[in-house]
Amino acid sequence: MKKAQSLIMQFILFFIIGFTLFITIGSFFKNQSDAFRIESTEYNIKLANSYLSSFAVGLIDTCKSCDYASIQINVENTTAGYFFLDNLNSQGLNVSTSWGGLQSVSSIHNLNYSTTLTGNSSSAKTIYLTYNRTKNELGMV
Repeated sequence: MKKAQSLIMQFILFFIIGFTLFITIGSFFKNQSDAFRIESTEYNIKLANSYLSSFAVGLIDTCKSCDYASIQINVENTTAGYFFLDNLNSQGLNVSTSWGGLQSVSSIHNLNYSTTLTGNSSSAKTIYLTYNRTKNELGMV
């Protein structure tokens, strides 16, 4: 092999090794970033679910002698630009991310067995929780 061919092969080999290292290190940091994002999002979903559940229990508890009660809630978006989708149904309160995949379901301290739960909302806007004592219905708008 001539000297010029050897030099070209050396540059090609170094390029392939460098590119492989770049892809490997980049993939490692991307995987670490994704794992951290998922873990922090799971924690934030559980925190938002607990936050909304406490408002629901407080709303029902304060309406002992009234027929109708309402409360306005603003949830901070702390999940890297994604927002929460909130849903009240027979299972309870379901909080999930806007990009899907992660969710947290709570029975709101077993209120789903004694109270009719309806409605859905998004944390990107103001959430209104309403309680109609005559219908025994907790709603979300």
